[in-house]
Amino acid sequence: MNLIKVITTKGCVACSILQDTLSKTLKELNRSDINVEYIDCQDLSHRQFINRYMITDFPTMVFIKDNEVLIKYTGTKPKYELNKIINQQFKV
Repeated sequence: MNLIKVITTKGCVACSILQDTLSKTLKELNRSDINVEYIDCQDLSHRQFINRYMITDFPTMVFIKDNEVLIKYTGTKPKYELNKIINQQFKV
């Protein structure tokens, strides 16, 4: 399973921008094989995951394939860069 966990926080403008850009990018790539899970850093049920991967800045994307973390990116990315990252991490 291909999964992108996006860790955000309330009131984060960059987080909103990334959510929109990621959604558009996945739609344009027609990558229905990739699931996206948005996590609010204030949600205590995800605290262990956030601590394990030392996530301290937002937004942060964690790319996971078959329950194995591949890579972590912090900050917003332009669509062309997201496209490249997605295709590199989740080869078709």
